[in-house]
Amino acid sequence: MNVDSNELKLKREAEFHNERYASESENREPVQKYYRLKKELDEKFAQKVINKAKNGKVLEIGCGPNINTIHWVDLATESWAIDISEVAIEQARAVMGANHSKAHLEVMNAESMNFDDNYFDLVCGKGIIHHLDVNKSYQEISRILKPDGLAIFIEPLGHNPIINLYRRLTPKMRSDDEYPLLMSDVKLAQDYFEHTQITYKNMTRILAAFAPKGLLFDTAKAALGGLDSIINTILPFTKKYSWMILMELERPRSKR
Repeated sequence: MNVDSNELKLKREAEFHNERYASESENREPVQKYYRLKKELDEKFAQKVINKAKNGKVLEIGCGPNINTIHWVDLATESWAIDISEVAIEQARAVMGANHSKAHLEVMNAESMNFDDNYFDLVCGKGIIHHLDVNKSYQEISRILKPDGLAIFIEPLGHNPIINLYRRLTPKMRSDDEYPLLMSDVKLAQDYFEHTQITYKNMTRILAAFAPKGLLFDTAKAALGGLDSIINTILPFTKKYSWMILMELERPRSKR
């Protein structure tokens, strides 16, 4: 991708999210039933972030209005949150409230960040890498991460044909340039980090989303989650058909 086309892509992303947040037109109600299945990944993400954030320098990439920094700003010695959308940063500051003064919230391109090398103990985000040039994002994250730092992200995968059909039927819920990660994108992280750990969730278990809240949902989630574990153990290649992953990236390779 040349410079001009990449700049156009970033401009489109900023405009899409500015309009989405400013108009408050985003309607996520149709997908809330699916997001119930993110609970385990969200909890694992939160626990690892909070543990690493204590007395450290933390960066949240693609914070959006629903900024997560608020959960660890009192633990970290320095907190940063960035987003390419000006509207997102304005709304994130409002969400932070009194805690706004404890964190640095800036409009910034995550593919080219204004931070020194080896600066952060922790870099994190939810659903952001798949909006970026994956290679550039890994390169930048590894550059600004300390040698003993942790980068952790929750991201969607793009191999499940049923989930991909749903995506094609609901195009307005996503920008034109974002795409769910492929296994080649996941494996690319190994070029920039010596240690990568991937947790896969929600292959057949995504069907539990159609069960009503309560006992039926909990039962379906447990049963299908067990089925996923069996299938993924016997046939490891099936992991790529999961809906989401938790990526833990450590030990950045030599700076490039």
